[in-house]
Amino acid sequence: MAVYLITYDLSSDDKDYTSLYSEIEKLGDAKRILKSVWLVNVLDKNANQICEILRKVLEDHDLLYVVKNDHVDRQGWMHSSNWKWLEHKI
Repeated sequence: MAVYLITYDLSSDDKDYTSLYSEIEKLGDAKRILKSVWLVNVLDKNANQICEILRKVLEDHDLLYVVKNDHVDRQGWMHSSNWKWLEHKI
């Protein structure tokens, strides 16, 4: 089990991206921490597999980045509930 950070830039303002959000939530325990950034506790997939799943619901010009998040070196400014969620998962 690992926590992955998923972030994206969506090219279309008028497309319904509900399917993207749904696919992210299906990956595992998911928390949206910023407008286009999620933390997801994933049981059995790596970054490449996650990208393959999500690319199927994105447009050709949408951008996507997935990286395993660890507790070794990280810092940021976000809601305390997001930090608590992350500390509990890692």
